[in-house]
Amino acid sequence: EGDDFLYPCQGEGRIEHMLPFRSPFNDSAIYDDPRLLEVVGDFLREQFKLELMTVITSPPGSGDQRWHQGFRYLFHPEERLPPYAVVATLPLADVHPLMGPSEICPGRKLRFYYGYRCHAHSLSMGSTTGTLILFDYKLLHRGPANKASIERPMVSMVFSKVFFLNAEAFVNRGISLLQTVHQRRYWEH
Repeated sequence: EGDDFLYPCQGEGRIEHMLPFRSPFNDSAIYDDPRLLEVVGDFLREQFKLELMTVITSPPGSGDQRWHQGFRYLFHPEERLPPYAVVATLPLADVHPLMGPSEICPGRKLRFYYGYRCHAHSLSMGSTTGTLILFDYKLLHRGPANKASIERPMVSMVFSKVFFLNAEAFVNRGISLLQTVHQRRYWEH
């Protein structure tokens, strides 16, 4: 059954599994912490839901992800809108520089189709087990190569405003019907 939830992942050597909304993954302790909900609520400023939850493991020797964003623009390429979704990453191990901590590229929210890369001004987000890192879904980001001798596991959650559904995540990654059914069971707050 584990292969049913394998989620094609960007970056050579990485493994990503979509978490089904059933035991033990539907335990609200994972995503229902009042501190997390308060921050996400302040970020999105209206009712929201858990859109997607995956576990990404970057084993030793895994390569760089390409710079990417969560979704295309909503209406037109030049829009400047408030956030409609937020990514929350939760490291399951202390992440030091050799492990390739997540990188973000502040100020880059236009689609990567324009060929944007982030060179001199990226920010690396090393963290400790259980420390949440949150950022706008439109922000350019990536997971660098893991050059350490241990794996880098993390939970990635996407919270979005109720109107939003990232259908591209389902279509572009070839997700099975079983996964789609589990992920479409919205948890709203």
